[in-house]
Amino acid sequence: MSLRTFLTRLILICVLPLVLLAAYLAADNVSALKTQYQLQAQTLTRNVTIALDRQVESLVSGLQVLAASSSVGDPARLGELYQEAQLFRRTFDSHVLLSDLSKQMILNTRVPLGMPLPHLPVVRGRSAFSVVTTTGRPAVSDLFFGPVAKTPLVSIAVPVVRDGRTTHVLLCLTEASKFQHRLDELVIPADWSVSVLDSNNAVIASRSPKGEHPKRAQGSLGRFIGGSTLAPWSVVVEVPERTYGAPMQGAVLAMLAAIAAATFVSVAGAMLAGRRLARSVEALAHTPQAVPETGAPIAEIEKVRGMLLSAAAAREEAEATLRESEERLRLLGDNLPESYVYQYLHEADGRTRFVYLSAGLERVHGVTREAVLADAWALHRQIDPGQLPELARQEKASGDALSDFKMELRMRRADGEWRWLQLRSRPRERSDGVVVWDGVATDITEPKLVEARVEHLNRVLRAVRMVDQLIVREQDPLRLIEGVCQLLVEHRGYGSALIVLTDRAGGVLHVAQSGAGDPFPGVAEMLEREGIPSCCRKEIGRTGVFSITEGGHICVDCPLSKGLREQRTMCIVLRYEQDLHGLMVVSLNGHEGGDSEETELFAGLAGDVAFAIHNIEQGRERVRMQDERDRFETELRQAQKMEAIGQLAGGIAHDFNNMLSVIVGFTQLAMVDLDAEDPQYRNLEQVRKAGERSAELTRQLLAFSRKQAAAPRVVDLNELIAEQRKMLSRLIGEDLEVEFQAAEALWNIRIDPSQAHQILTNLAVNARDAVQGVGKVTIATANVNLDPDESMHLQLAPGEYVLLAFSDTGTGMDLPTQERIFEPFFTTKKEGKGTGLGLSTVYGIVRQNAGAIQVESAPGAGTTFRIYFPRTVEEAAKAQENSHETQAAGTETVLVVEDEEQVLNLTRVMLEQAGYHVLPARGGADALATCESYQGEIHLLLTDVVMPMLNGKELQDQVLRVRPGVKTLFMSGYGEEIISHRGILDRGTALLSKPFSGEQLLRKVREVLDAQ
Repeated sequence: MSLRTFLTRLILICVLPLVLLAAYLAADNVSALKTQYQLQAQTLTRNVTIALDRQVESLVSGLQVLAASSSVGDPARLGELYQEAQLFRRTFDSHVLLSDLSKQMILNTRVPLGMPLPHLPVVRGRSAFSVVTTTGRPAVSDLFFGPVAKTPLVSIAVPVVRDGRTTHVLLCLTEASKFQHRLDELVIPADWSVSVLDSNNAVIASRSPKGEHPKRAQGSLGRFIGGSTLAPWSVVVEVPERTYGAPMQGAVLAMLAAIAAATFVSVAGAMLAGRRLARSVEALAHTPQAVPETGAPIAEIEKVRGMLLSAAAAREEAEATLRESEERLRLLGDNLPESYVYQYLHEADGRTRFVYLSAGLERVHGVTREAVLADAWALHRQIDPGQLPELARQEKASGDALSDFKMELRMRRADGEWRWLQLRSRPRERSDGVVVWDGVATDITEPKLVEARVEHLNRVLRAVRMVDQLIVREQDPLRLIEGVCQLLVEHRGYGSALIVLTDRAGGVLHVAQSGAGDPFPGVAEMLEREGIPSCCRKEIGRTGVFSITEGGHICVDCPLSKGLREQRTMCIVLRYEQDLHGLMVVSLNGHEGGDSEETELFAGLAGDVAFAIHNIEQGRERVRMQDERDRFETELRQAQKMEAIGQLAGGIAHDFNNMLSVIVGFTQLAMVDLDAEDPQYRNLEQVRKAGERSAELTRQLLAFSRKQAAAPRVVDLNELIAEQRKMLSRLIGEDLEVEFQAAEALWNIRIDPSQAHQILTNLAVNARDAVQGVGKVTIATANVNLDPDESMHLQLAPGEYVLLAFSDTGTGMDLPTQERIFEPFFTTKKEGKGTGLGLSTVYGIVRQNAGAIQVESAPGAGTTFRIYFPRTVEEAAKAQENSHETQAAGTETVLVVEDEEQVLNLTRVMLEQAGYHVLPARGGADALATCESYQGEIHLLLTDVVMPMLNGKELQDQVLRVRPGVKTLFMSGYGEEIISHRGILDRGTALLSKPFSGEQLLRKVREVLDAQ
């Protein structure tokens, strides 16, 4: 090996540690840059995932609340469920579907209630319906296009669980554009791209730099993926190569250039030094010296001297080169960003002394190198005192084992700013036994703050999820706000929390707070005493998060002015839609949080709390409405009971009518042939009176059952009452005063005037019996307009009605009596003093005329009956006087059709005695045969309405085909409700109600025959 080669290698070996140190520093710097970009990209990925999960979770929570409704699965309450689903649709702007496990849709907010619905359509992608039925848990589908609107949709499904098993599935169809809107609201670096993909890599939402289309990175470099915890989706964040790789590539190239330059200079210097040294030694070794005149020189000594001189020159040159190399390394260390190079050791007395410090020390610590080299405690005094014992322990362990040292320290710069410092060093032992640490100190404050911020947001997110679970199960607003405050503090998301619950006008209802000690000293007392302070009241009209301890918001006498002025405090108004519910205030721990993401998360939490309070209030309102509904159902059952009793009474009355017609009719015929003084005449008179009284009872039963035949016309109720007022006064006696309060411009109603007289008479008799001694009866009329709530209570349609109020000052009634007063034959009077049909008759007449009756009474407080008749816009008809008396007798031919033989015989005898020619028929077939076979003229068809095989209306139609122009008189024991279905009670139709006397029969027959 030549001397030049040996010297060159020797110099390279000396320079190699410095080159390796420079390479290590370059790699560490590149790693720090890469870590910084990765943290930023991962944080963005996590934030987008959190935003998506929050939006999906709000929809899932809303569906779960809807699934917990008792109306789900109850066909009778499908309308109520439809209204709740429409409320969900208006709240979340998403349609709701209810399906059974066979995928048959039961409800769809997209179509009106009651329309036929198909099976759920089969969509591509992951089916949320199948996942729900398989797992029993909420699920979210992939992206698909709606079968109707052809828009990108996402379905969210939750199970409806009853008795531990899934019975139905609730689905929410929400447009993918809502997730795009949510993504557009997030803060994203200008040149970064974000995409939300489903499990099939279909793009749900994306955001790219302006003017660029989203591109898929080919490798993992600059591409970061996060997964949603609630949906089978992934979030992809892509950092452009010019942003992600260029700075690191620049740093690598700069460091490689510096290393290459140092290596080149070192190699060149080594080669030059070796060549020059080798030439000198070679020249001295081979060039003869001049011999002095005094004697020959000692050649060996001269050669050694020359070699030593040459070696000294070479050493000086090498040292110069080394100094130049060290200077370059020093410059490299001085220019490290946010870092500095150091060497330190421990003296024999245990004190620390720095041997070398690069210029970066002054940038990181704010002190000069000279001060630190003179006194190492100039740096030690900046370190957090709590970390000094651990620092000493780790230094000792590293020095004893000669192992690498690494530690993160919190230190306070000379200007008072707190920073984080990372120390990395490797100890080595010198020949004298002293251990020296060679290392690099790096300022890691920014990455540390990013890490702390991410951890803080994670704690807040955990608290938010716990609050969402509390919202689902808690139904008491006070316990809810207390639980929210406790959860926000327990999960170390915030230092303290305060929620003020207010009414719609801003009045304080409840105050809840949580935190160490008294987190908001004096605030609760101030709120209870003075209400919401002016600093918060002026913010009620705004939206978003604001600070009450920044920007001069604090009032002069506010309790927060002392305890929380140095802490960052966030406040937000709890508002759902336009309803104010209160305020929520939190204080932040130290330097954590406070950025846009923090405020956005806090605003979302406040929105959930406001929505929960709103739902609780709505739930209580639904309970109140359910109580009201139960009351309506009780009244409906009472009305149905009255209907059933009325049907029974009407049927019995009809059968009695036929029998009574025979009894009364034949009794009158027998009485015609007897002298008035004959004892048999008096006996028959009693039979006739009993029959007529029985007939009156049947008419009352028919009135109660709304089967009484009536001839309604348009009347003015004020005129009817005025005409009957004197008769009522005579009826109730002189001890009762009758007062009539007539409304001006009273609307007209349509009713049979005789029925109106019946109502007034029965109410007057009832009032007379209720008043003991002197009293007063008040009759009042009024025009009223019933709203939906009032009309539902009265079982009427909303609209305009005429009110008749009949009040007395009698003994009144208790509630059990009020529930039965309209039942037939129920009476509180003594035996023999009443039949119990008076109020039943009133009830039947009112219902027959499409009205309603309401009673208000209490023992000792009198009774008031309120009767509502529907208004008619027709004009009242003027009464026409009959100018002549109808003649009962006649000679015309009458075809009598009746399926009851006794009634047929009675009718025939009555008519024949009056001179009429009668053709009797037992049914429709006999009547038609008589019409075809009889040669003479038939003037009148007198037929029963309800008959087997062929009813009266059908018989009339067929008779008119055979004998046009024949007049018709119908007779029936049924009333309006039964025979109206057979087309009989049209205007102008003649009807004779059973039972009837001979005089009534003859007068009605004559009236029909004489009519034009």
